[in-house]
Amino acid sequence: MPTQPIGFTGQITSLNMIPLVCVGTVSSAFVYLLGTIIYNVYFHSLRRYPGPKLWAATRIPYTRSSLSGQVHRRILELHQEYGPIVRIAPNELAYNHPDAWKDVHGHLKNGTGDHGRDPVFTTDTRHSIIGANRENHSRFRRALSHGFSAQSMFDQESIIEGYVDLLIRRLHEQCAGEPKALNMVSWYNWTTFDIIGDLAFGEPFHCLDESDYHPWVKMIFDGVKAGAFNMNARRYPLIERLLMNFVPADLQNQRAQHMALTHEKVQKRLSANFERPDFIGSMLRKKGPGELTFEELKFNSSTLITAGSETTATALSAITYYILSNTDSLKKLNAEVRNAFASEDDIGMVSVQKLVYMQAVINEGLRMYPPVPSGIVRRVTDDGGVFLGQYVPSGKYETLTHPARHLCKFGTGLHTIAPKTSLFLIPSFLNAGLMTLVLQATTRMGFNLSRLDPEIALEESEYPSSCYPSHVLLSFDCRANLNLSSSLAYAEMRLILARIIWNFDMALDEASRGWDEKSQVYLLWEKGPVNVFLSPRTIGPEHVTEK
Repeated sequence: MPTQPIGFTGQITSLNMIPLVCVGTVSSAFVYLLGTIIYNVYFHSLRRYPGPKLWAATRIPYTRSSLSGQVHRRILELHQEYGPIVRIAPNELAYNHPDAWKDVHGHLKNGTGDHGRDPVFTTDTRHSIIGANRENHSRFRRALSHGFSAQSMFDQESIIEGYVDLLIRRLHEQCAGEPKALNMVSWYNWTTFDIIGDLAFGEPFHCLDESDYHPWVKMIFDGVKAGAFNMNARRYPLIERLLMNFVPADLQNQRAQHMALTHEKVQKRLSANFERPDFIGSMLRKKGPGELTFEELKFNSSTLITAGSETTATALSAITYYILSNTDSLKKLNAEVRNAFASEDDIGMVSVQKLVYMQAVINEGLRMYPPVPSGIVRRVTDDGGVFLGQYVPSGKYETLTHPARHLCKFGTGLHTIAPKTSLFLIPSFLNAGLMTLVLQATTRMGFNLSRLDPEIALEESEYPSSCYPSHVLLSFDCRANLNLSSSLAYAEMRLILARIIWNFDMALDEASRGWDEKSQVYLLWEKGPVNVFLSPRTIGPEHVTEK
């Protein structure tokens, strides 16, 4: 009787085993995932921190919110429900109380440095000042500091004022015919991009001349959005490569083109034989040990272009929207600017510093709509750390959530934590006296953080510092110790706002109502238009400059 070959029988047996292997693999994966979820919720070292159980079990809810552009709103809701500390992922806590700033971003008490940067974020930014380690950050800061010194600001004043002059001329041209609403988001972006292009590379991008975006601007916007997608994919290292395939190809291409164009611009600036007060020249001053490499020049230039244009334009857009939504504050701001100067020629980068109410308006706009809205993530050091009076073990991540920190009432936020958590969660500063003080101040004085109110930002304000601490505004920069560009940004904002208010009466187009609620976050803001009707002012003879 013929027998079947052993090899054939082995093949049949192997085929029969395939379903069993598949079932075993799926079962093992299911058991592993179920075990991980149970551990994260009930046995994890962060288990006692408040927050939704689903977010504690797996990072997927956070990722979904992040990819939808709504994570800032969702976390604000969580802080309003759970208090100033919320567990937003298995290994991550979010803080919205301003006292957490120094705990998360300050230097450690033992002098050993600070809590490390999130490696997921620094993968793409390690060659720039926003993602560098402590040693390189100090080196980059020294290289950049000259470009933002008081002397450099003085040298750059004529360049900046020249572009603001051009902005005002172009706006007058747009208002010459029938009244129409202008998208001030675009006009602010064109202005700040032209300014930073000239200051960084010695040549403008002609956005104001063309009344259009330079291709680089779209590359920046799409590149930042691609970065948000990439960072979310890196949170899942086992399937990171698979997830990267789902990042829209056009976003990835724009990101690559942005870096290629930065490379080209830096190369062109290095080959140019001229001396001028630009940022590349500042970075090139350092020779020998500590000198910046070409890659470091390129990545820091890319950072400057984004930080020096997009964030300032975002702040101006938000300030314009909020001030036009508050009639009383608009009247006060108009009166301050128009009564402070005898003529438009008197409005300059130095003279606008005396506008106290304008500075309060700017500070309020930054609080309401922080230009860098995404949470700043730090990794707790090997020795662990204490945040808001509570110990957090090594390897966990701390996020300072800007919109939530700025829009939550501190008193309300502190109050809601008590009923939902055990005593383990109540920070040491949360004693009865302080809680009573903050809650009473919030209630009695009508402290409403959900609307722009410049009065609370004024030094002579009746509001106590415990309700509106000065360091609530630190988020204008990407990191607590990256404040090099803030002086330039404030100077630009004050000058641009003052010149526009001097020249025009403004009214918000009704179609732009709710602009802030429609904005989304992908690391930076993805904004719609702020449409504004501009009417050239009739300036009396007392304000006309004699020629």
